[in-house]
Amino acid sequence: MNTPGIRGSQPEKPKFFLPFFLSVIPLTSPREEKAKRVAVAALAERNLNSAPTASSPRPGPAMTSQGAQAARAGALPPMAFGAADWKKYFGDVGAELPLPRNIDAILNGPCPIWPGKTIQETHLLVLVPGTVNKKPFTLDYLEQLIQHPQAGGHATQYRGYLENFKAHHGSTPAPASHWVLMTRDVVEGTRSKSYADQQKIVAQYSGYKAPRILEAATVILMEYVKTGNRLYPDDPWTYTRCCQDQVDYEGGTYLSVVGGFASRGLVVDNPYARIGGDDDYGVSYGLAGLREL
Repeated sequence: MNTPGIRGSQPEKPKFFLPFFLSVIPLTSPREEKAKRVAVAALAERNLNSAPTASSPRPGPAMTSQGAQAARAGALPPMAFGAADWKKYFGDVGAELPLPRNIDAILNGPCPIWPGKTIQETHLLVLVPGTVNKKPFTLDYLEQLIQHPQAGGHATQYRGYLENFKAHHGSTPAPASHWVLMTRDVVEGTRSKSYADQQKIVAQYSGYKAPRILEAATVILMEYVKTGNRLYPDDPWTYTRCCQDQVDYEGGTYLSVVGGFASRGLVVDNPYARIGGDDDYGVSYGLAGLREL
């Protein structure tokens, strides 16, 4: 019988079935078949070269906007001192506590104490650790750390660290690791006031209270180590009283203070900060505002 597509008559061969896409293509000459194979090979090569590869990933949402947002999520503003800063200058403080989800809104929001400014402009955000290099964080340990910061940090020291105060508070460990926001200066209107009146002024601002002495010292000193900027300075003389940290001295009861930061160092106690506020140095003593996060 005659086979379609082949000239002449040939003996009948066993029947078999071609796939449909082959059965409808007429057989061609050897020259045409060669040209077809060359064209198919060229097309395959173009498809291979245009396919995505591991070295040239196709961009998508997870690699663009979402990825950028994730990268920014862990960043801290310049006014903050977190676990990475502790590690850079002093050592390991363990896992960093998460900040509130609305921390950006808090920092960029209006400052309730100094109108016209933001929290970020008037406060410092500092992680106060429970341990540093697995050692309890205390005033005594902080005194050692600030004398020898690493990575180009600014070194300083305590001054006025009286023995009776050191014996009472120097080895008291910090509470569990926590974030604090503290004002860069004493709160307006708190100078030359009794401690009771100072507390009332600070309490007008929701969430604020007086700092503990270790918190105040840590915030002020970490700013100096990182930037060389002395807050609560000696010009004008500025100290913050601290809550509940009292010292008995020469028959009187005095509040602990932090401040008077000069080239010779930072005062972390002062026997003249009488609780009633009626002392010769009253104009120097105010009260910082602190919020725990």
